[in-house]
Amino acid sequence: VRTAGDLTITGSSIPAGRSVVIVATGTVTIDGSITYANGPFGSINDIPQVVIVAQNINIRSGVGRVDAWLVASGTINTCSDFSGNLTSNKCPGLLEVNGPVVTNRLILNRTAGAGTGAQSGDPSERFNLRSDAYLWARLQSIGSNKAQTVYSTELPPRF
Repeated sequence: VRTAGDLTITGSSIPAGRSVVIVATGTVTIDGSITYANGPFGSINDIPQVVIVAQNINIRSGVGRVDAWLVASGTINTCSDFSGNLTSNKCPGLLEVNGPVVTNRLILNRTAGAGTGAQSGDPSERFNLRSDAYLWARLQSIGSNKAQTVYSTELPPRF
């Protein structure tokens, strides 16, 4: 999916065998959890994957899980919808991101674990780089329309 401008993703469950790549020139706002279908999968072709590429990526406070690659040339904000000063009552939920994250600026505004009690000290954001991302990337790289280097020779620098 290509879009010129901003985009809001309301959340969804990605079924087995489906890959979604979103390229936006503006800001992508994630307003609901993005989850993959549970395995086991019969082959590497069944692995679901979502890739989001944008200038900025904003994740709302109600989102608990994002199974996606997040690639932003600007900023990724894990809790973009609070106003005023950040307190322990704003953005109190845990955010779990399962996939690679690439950005110039990462703003971690979640406050889970900031209060008192049994959950005190728990993480606010959890980033997991799962092996399915590597397997899916490998599958994409072996397509017939890709240029592949067969031989590579490194030479010493010439003075």
